[in-house]
Amino acid sequence: MAGVQQISVISPIDPALRHTRRVLFDRFDLKKWFVMGFCAFLAHLGDGGGGYNPAGNLGGRGRGGRGDLDEVGRGASQWMAEHWGLLILIAAAVVVFVFALGALLTWLSSRGKFMFLDNVIKDRAAVSEPWERFRAFGNTLFVFRFLVGLAGFGALLLIGGFCFVLAYPNIRDGRFGARSVTALLLGLLLLAILLVCLALLQMAVNDFVVPITYRRGARPVQALRIFRDEMLAGHEGAFLLYVLAKIVIAIVAGVLVLIGTCVTCCIAALPYLSNVAF
Repeated sequence: MAGVQQISVISPIDPALRHTRRVLFDRFDLKKWFVMGFCAFLAHLGDGGGGYNPAGNLGGRGRGGRGDLDEVGRGASQWMAEHWGLLILIAAAVVVFVFALGALLTWLSSRGKFMFLDNVIKDRAAVSEPWERFRAFGNTLFVFRFLVGLAGFGALLLIGGFCFVLAYPNIRDGRFGARSVTALLLGLLLLAILLVCLALLQMAVNDFVVPITYRRGARPVQALRIFRDEMLAGHEGAFLLYVLAKIVIAIVAGVLVLIGTCVTCCIAALPYLSNVAF
């Protein structure tokens, strides 16, 4: 129809690749790679997850292994019963530490997103100047993202509490009955819906709210409304294709990162160096 703005998911890919090649390779500068990699590192703090999974041998160690485990379990239960106050204090300290660390990473990445976007657009490598210039934008984005995180955590607690209340009669009786099965299945369904909603909101913030704020100076909530009214409304199908295209690109990029990590003996997988390399 005439007058209707057409949105393409595929057409921006080729010019984006050309811009990337021009920024990184036309005038190759290793310092530029490290500086832009640092900004990318800041921008993606807290967006992903990582960790290690130490393998522990909890099987029997010869004769009497099961009895040893039972004895350890009884001793641990007795110790916890005698030191419940200390356990509550430790748990509270862990919760405070996790929230403080999450807030710090969110604050750093909120400003880093604008710094990285500015460097990509202007084809430069700068840290201190955009760090100061985007102070206000970064702080407002931090508040928005932190409140969204708290809302998501609250929704998670509500789901857990609802499922616990639903399954409590079975828990009290010490059996896994119909109410427990219903609570488990319903909890998994609600958890999946919550995670999908939070993932879509995070994508909208990273891919649309940040650029709209950068260009128009709008606050995050206003930028989210602009995205909804001017970009998403009437283009839901294109947005779905956009999500699918991002999944495909992420799979391809993940394979390339895996190959690069293996070739460099996992050196390229180290924090910050991975941003520089990939």
